[in-house]
Amino acid sequence: MRSKRHPAPLEHIHSKIRLLRSRDVILDDDLAELIGIDADDLVARVRRHAARFPSDFVYELSEGELDCLGMPGDDPPGAGTARRPRRVLAFTKQGVGMLPSVLTSDEVIFACMDVMRAFAQAEDVFDMVRALAASGADE
Repeated sequence: MRSKRHPAPLEHIHSKIRLLRSRDVILDDDLAELIGIDADDLVARVRRHAARFPSDFVYELSEGELDCLGMPGDDPPGAGTARRPRRVLAFTKQGVGMLPSVLTSDEVIFACMDVMRAFAQAEDVFDMVRALAASGADE
């Protein structure tokens, strides 16, 4: 019998999805929060099973992307600015879908399903906006 599940509302998950490199992604800290594990553990597990997470599933953000998101990057020691202790990973819908192959608890699996549903809804909204823009251009 499975434990009580308290899924995050889809609106909350939607607020974590960002558009980077023309793809909808969710950052490692946000994903870890949603699936209920520590972000460092998530990153370590993904790195340990890197063959399952090609670059179209998961990628590291560049310094420029971190700057655009207002996140501190890897400044030289002694620079006096906030420093992020590790590189930030961005997960596409496919990367989220692959997580249950390396994180096998029921809670993680169901949370990943919720995140994938949110990605699908975000794609549907983008498709509607694109269709509306195209129909407006035809007039």
